[in-house]
Order: sequence, then structure tokens, then C-alpha cells
Amino acid sequence: MKPAAPLSLVISLSLLLPLRTAPAGEIGFEERFALSDDRAGALEELIPGTEEYYYYHALHMQHTGRLDEVDRLLALWVERHQRTPGVVEIENRQALLRYGADHAAALKFLRERLDLSFDHQRQLLGETPKLPTRLDPARIGREALTRRALERHRGTTDGFEPRALEWVAAMELDADRLRHLLGRLERPDVEGLAALVVADLKNPRSRGFGSQPIHSRLLLAQLDECLRRMPELIDSPQFIQTYLVRLQPGADVHWHRQEAEREAYLERLWRFVSRLSPAHNSLKAHVLYHRLAHDRARGVYDRGLFELYLKLPRSAPYVSREYLKRSDGQVRVDLGADFTAVTRLAPVGVDEELVRHYLLEFLREDSSYKPYLPYVEESYLKRCFAEAKILAGVGDMEELSSLLTPAEYRALKERVDIDFAPTNKTYFEPEEQVALDVYLKGVDTLLVKVFELNALNYYRQTGREVDTAIGLDGLVAGDETAHAIGEPDLRRVKRHFEFPRLARRGLYVIEFIGGGKSSRALVRKGRLSYQERITTAGHEITVVDEGGRKLPLANLYLEGHHYEADESGTILVPFTTRPGRQPIVLAEGDLATLEWLDHRAEQYQLAAGIHVEREALLSRRKALVMVRPSLSLGGAPVTLSVLEDVRLEISTTDREGVKSTKEAKGFELFEDRESTYEFQVPRRLAAVSFTLRARVKSLSEQKKVDLAASRSFALNGIDATEKVEALHLLVAAGRHTLELLGKTGEPRAHRPVHLRVKHREFRETVDEV
Repeated sequence: MKPAAPLSLVISLSLLLPLRTAPAGEIGFEERFALSDDRAGALEELIPGTEEYYYYHALHMQHTGRLDEVDRLLALWVERHQRTPGVVEIENRQALLRYGADHAAALKFLRERLDLSFDHQRQLLGETPKLPTRLDPARIGREALTRRALERHRGTTDGFEPRALEWVAAMELDADRLRHLLGRLERPDVEGLAALVVADLKNPRSRGFGSQPIHSRLLLAQLDECLRRMPELIDSPQFIQTYLVRLQPGADVHWHRQEAEREAYLERLWRFVSRLSPAHNSLKAHVLYHRLAHDRARGVYDRGLFELYLKLPRSAPYVSREYLKRSDGQVRVDLGADFTAVTRLAPVGVDEELVRHYLLEFLREDSSYKPYLPYVEESYLKRCFAEAKILAGVGDMEELSSLLTPAEYRALKERVDIDFAPTNKTYFEPEEQVALDVYLKGVDTLLVKVFELNALNYYRQTGREVDTAIGLDGLVAGDETAHAIGEPDLRRVKRHFEFPRLARRGLYVIEFIGGGKSSRALVRKGRLSYQERITTAGHEITVVDEGGRKLPLANLYLEGHHYEADESGTILVPFTTRPGRQPIVLAEGDLATLEWLDHRAEQYQLAAGIHVEREALLSRRKALVMVRPSLSLGGAPVTLSVLEDVRLEISTTDREGVKSTKEAKGFELFEDRESTYEFQVPRRLAAVSFTLRARVKSLSEQKKVDLAASRSFALNGIDATEKVEALHLLVAAGRHTLELLGKTGEPRAHRPVHLRVKHREFRETVDEV
């Protein structure tokens, strides 16, 4: 008669093998698989790569005794779906099925998986146990624990805590462990991370750049190293998006208003996207368009960049149809593509105005339009060439006019232009003279009117920014002049206008009228901004001018309320019960500026560091508690002086569960140091908690708000058990010593001690006896 199976093994089987069932009345794949005479054929119903596919294939391999094949399948399964319950179940079955071939390995697996320990030792009366008194450092050292973690968690880094991953990354890792490690990394500050990322990407089973969260967190230098090690990444859309985001200016850089910063950013963008393949033509055109527009605003026309832009095939009225046919195999530009998320630049939309402006600029000096024939329709080029030359008065007028149809020539002759030069500024410093350049054609007399706007009233009434479409009805021009132009109808000339009377800071509309047409320019002179500080009374606003100088006479308008600066030059805006981003108007003298304020609610938070030495909590003795509070309002630290009715509450619980409370009223707090309070420790103390309470007046709600911060300490826990001894850790002379002491502090010698050591860099504990 064969002996019965060990009880522990039977229990293990019941714990490790979960039951899989189908809903009542439903015949699912489980039944078809179990009852099928051809299980291999039944497996063909499953979709490759799914969890069910791996599970039932592994199960069938185990049924047919192909355990080594299951190991290989598990590696693929874990890589795709991580360590799911199905994976754990198959691993458990593997260990149990191998019990007959390797008893020790199966039992070792059960002990570790079920966290079993067999540390009981027989006690012999009258004999002194021969037990070790020193823990071998090698058994709990990093090297031994690393080896243990790798052995127990094959193909993963599950044996390591997150804080250990940085040095784990420096180890020699196989492909599966490397991928698992990268999936756990949360920060890019890991030495050699770029090399690890590339090594994983070169693995045939890699799902490409962007498949790991750490890919999107790589720094620019790391992305460059990845590209150097793996040049083909330049064609990865995810890599391109990540790289472009890293090129963006910082949040504190106002690159939209700062010409040098904007140019530096556009240069960085073009330096990168110029290396991309034709598959990314839309992105190239997007960046080039904004670079060309920026250059035009500076009066710079780069022929090379313009030609590169024209060479990108796109569907537009001016593009040569022959060129589109020749580039039929290339990816066409989508001018409506939105790359705002990665470049923070607006979509192009329609680009004909910019292209036409560049062509007119170049063709005015060129002797022929033929260099652009490969990319631009000839009829379009002829019109631009003729227009550029005729309006500039350059070349043979008869020959040039022959390039136009009679209707086109007549329309050109009758056309009236009052166009502002792209190089004009819209913002001027207070001491800077206002001047504008205007291109004129078909205008005999030009009337120039200057209107000074009441920006303060406009902003307060509309809550939005001023534009040139503002109605001027009822306004009287502060200055009005007439200028005789006296140019032929077929001449387009640039005229320079200066406005010395606009010496004051303010917002102006300058309107140019002539030939039955008018054009407006919006000119800002001076700008206000603000600095903010959160105080207990509200938002403390300091209004400054464009040079950062404090304006003590400034005013602020918010939601119909008017706030004036106090004698210190600051404006106090109270908190709100409806927090959110709100438009505000800053005003000083004749100048007003629209800004935005993150208007906060009045929410106080009281926190406190509370500490008492446990060794001082002796029965019927005096103990000292230290309190270091902090008060914040909307996340910003504020003074403690606004706290009222401050008190420290001490609650104690003895071993019988009897609670008592003592309150120290008028507890004094300090901004620069801890507050202390001495109290008497009661007998048979089991727990003590300290609560700092205070009240503060909410100005927005006109009521007192209660605040509290507390901390609890549990002690003498041994008294609640049958234990009469406990371990105490002693640190002295660089050594750590564990002492086994009785309740009265007496040494308890010759006692076996079971230690469970948890290293902060490893997830599993180490048992030592």
C-alpha cells in the first residue's frame, strides 16, 4: 500500500490551482477543450497572442508532458501580458508537475510561493542551545540578495524595489529583464539609460519607440544619444514627437513676444525636422512656413529656405501640375495638419499669401521667373513677374504687360493698395517713437487719422483684447493729416510715417484712408504686468511697468470691482468663493492692459511636525513634546499669527482602554522654532496622541474656520499580549546589535530568535534563525 501524499502538498495543490468555470447553462471553450478528442484542433479557435491562447496552449503542453516548451511559452506570455493570474497558475502547475523529477526544487518553490517557514526548534531542558550569535553579513548583503532575486524572478526585476532600479540598470541583463526594467523606470536620471533603451529597441520582439513609458521621459541629450546609436529612429513618429516636445522653450520664456527667443526656437525645430524623410513633409512645411513668416517680419528673405519650401509637394492653386505628377510617389503636404501639441505653432492652413509675397520680393530683382518653373505654375509666375516689375517700374513695360491678359492688366492698374509692411511693430516702448511703413498704390491723397482708445472702458465692458475691427463710430481723431502721394497708378511705393505726437503710453488705432480704401494699424505703447503674492488677506498684487518698475498709483478691475493700491503700492484682491481663471484689467494713468488672474478660494491647511522621544514616555515621569507647525493658504505658506484660540490636546489610552484628555490652552507658536510642552506620563500607557487645534477667520465667508493637525504614538504594545520579552535594536560604534530583554529590562540569554530581514532595495524578506 502506497503512503498517502503529504498533507502540505495536498493543501498546496488546493491553494495553487484555481477553479475555472463557465456561467451556468453556457458551454464555453473550457468544456469544448476538456471534452474534445482532438485538443490540438480545438486550440485553433483561439486568437494568437491573447491571454487565452497562451493559457490553453500551455495547459495542453503540460497535459502532454512538454514542460520545457511551456517555459519558452511563459517567457513570451509574460512579455506581452505581464505576470497575470493565469501566468502564476501555469507556473504553479509547472513546479508541481516536476515534483517527481526534482522533489527539492518543487518543495523550495512551494515554501517561497506560499511564504512558509519551518523555524520551530525543539527545546531541551537543562541544555544550553548552541545557536549562532552573529548574523552573517554576506547572507543579507546586496550581492547575495541580488542573486536570490534573480533566481526567484526569472525574466523580470520583480525582486527589486524601485529605489534599486538605478543600480540594477548597470547589471548585465537579458532581453526579458531589460524590457521589464524599462517598464518600471519612472525617471530618466539613470546612467546609460539611452544605451539600454536602444538595446531593447533592437530586440526583435520590441514594439518600437513609445512602447515604454520611460521613452517619453527621456531628456534631449538622451534622445540624441539614442539617435546616434540607432539612426533609424529618425523615422519613428513617436520618437519625432518626443524630440519636438523637448525642443520647446521653457514655460518662463515668452518666445511669442521675444524675437530672439522665437528665432532660436524655430532654428532648433528646423535643424531637426530638416533631417526627416519625405514621409514627414507636412511637418517640414509646418516648421518652414513659420520660419519664413518670422524672417519676413524681420525684413529678411532667405531664397534657399523659400526654395526648400516650394519643393515640398502640396495641393495649392499656384503649384505646378507637372511637378505634382513628377512627385506623385512622394508624400504630399497637408497644410491643415495640426502640430500644435508638439511645436506650439498654429496650423498653416492657406499659405498662398506668404508664397506670393516672397515671389514678388524675389522677382522684382530677378531677370527671369524660370528658376521657379519646376515648382510653380507658369501662368501664376508670369502674373507675379509682371506685377513685381511693373509696380516697381523696372524693365520693359510693353514686354511685361504682354505677360498679362487685358483684364488682368486693367485690374492691376485699377487696384488700390494700402498695405502695412510686415516689418512694422505693433508694440513700442514708452520712450520709442511710433513709426509705420505702408505700401501704397492708386492713392493720390492719403488721409491718416489717429485715435486714442479708452482701453480701460473697453476691457471692463468686453473682457477681451482689442483688435483692428473695433468700432470707431463716435470717436474723434486726436490727429488727422493728409499726404499727397502723387505716384502713377502702376507704381507701388513704400512710404514711412512717423507719429511724434504719440509720446504718451496708451493704445492707439491709426487709420489710413485713400482711393476708396482704408487700412488700420493697432499700436500699443507701454505695457503693464503684475507680480503676485498670496497672503492671509488675499492676493497681494504689485503692478509693474514694462521695465519692471513698481507703479504705486495703479488700479485693478476684477468682475466689476475696483481695487486701488495702498500706501505701500500694493493692491489687495480678496479671495473668492468661485475660484478660477479670471480676466483682470490693470490701469495706471492713460494705460490699461488686459491680464489674467488665477483667483483662489480661501482654503487654509494646518500641518505640524509633532515629536516625542519614546524613551521619555516612562510611567509617572515628565515628557516633552515638540511641535513645529506650518500654515498654508491655497498651497502658499502664510504667517501663523492669524491663528486664534490655539491649543494643544493630549489624549492618552491605558492598557484597560480607559481614555483621558488634557488640553493646553493658549499654546504659543513660533515662526522660527519649535514649541514645546511638558506633560506627565500616566501609568500603564498604551497610546498617546497630540492634536494641535486652532481657528482662523475666513474673510471671504465671514466666519471662523476650525483647523487641526495631529499625530499618534503607540507604545508598550507588549503589554497587550502574552509576551514577556522583546527585541531591542542598539546602534553603537558603527555596529547594530539586537538585544533580547524581558519586560523589566533583564537579558534573556540562550533563546532562539527568528529574524525576518527586509532590505530596502529588495522586495522579499530573508528568514534567519
